[in-house]
Amino acid sequence: MTENLWAAPAPGAPLTSRSLAHLQLAETARELSDWARHLVPAGRRPDQAYDGTLVADAAALVELAGRVLTAAVLVEREDGCAWSAIAEVLDVEEEDVRQRWEPITNVWPQEQPGCSPDAAAQEASTAEQLRDLDAWMVGHRDPADPDLGPTPVSSVMERQHPLLELVHLRELEGRRAEEFGAASAERRAVVERQIHVHQTLIGRASTGEQDRSEHRAQVTRLQRLVGELWAAPGDGRRCSGA
Repeated sequence: MTENLWAAPAPGAPLTSRSLAHLQLAETARELSDWARHLVPAGRRPDQAYDGTLVADAAALVELAGRVLTAAVLVEREDGCAWSAIAEVLDVEEEDVRQRWEPITNVWPQEQPGCSPDAAAQEASTAEQLRDLDAWMVGHRDPADPDLGPTPVSSVMERQHPLLELVHLRELEGRRAEEFGAASAERRAVVERQIHVHQTLIGRASTGEQDRSEHRAQVTRLQRLVGELWAAPGDGRRCSGA
């Protein structure tokens, strides 16, 4: 194909792995910030004992800070930051950094939610999460902060471009078939999402005729596969957007 790799995402495209890492960082940082307010002695009498609750809150804050650090490492690695650079910033040995976080970063792309029979619910949950983060950021904006508008978080989230999404979906289809079975609803959802993306590209004026023919061929192949899968035992749920 000769198409632009960076063409506009197809409707319903998932967030990129980098944006998902940013989303996790944002959510964890918000939780850390909100939890830190528990340590502020507001509304307490001078003679009111904590009975261990203050230490418990501080310990929870430390645990949350560790999760923020892990999310930050995920984002940095998604950006291509070298392990040596991360180790230098943390003033520790590179071997220690890799031992702690490399297992997490290695499985991060595979663990991200992909197209599934519950895709609509997943998308609704992500949209709600982004709305909450937008509202939280706007509500905590200081007078000296730049005005980033009403959607400071969701506006910087990126979704997968169609050709890159198709590469991701083909890989995901294989994993779903291996994990859930060739005729599983999980695999069908991924196949139907591929059909939807191909059909989106067919309908775009910017798609060349040769590329359009290739997309049509893929749609025909995948629709035949869906028919075969539907004929097999298994749940017949469909993927949202297909």
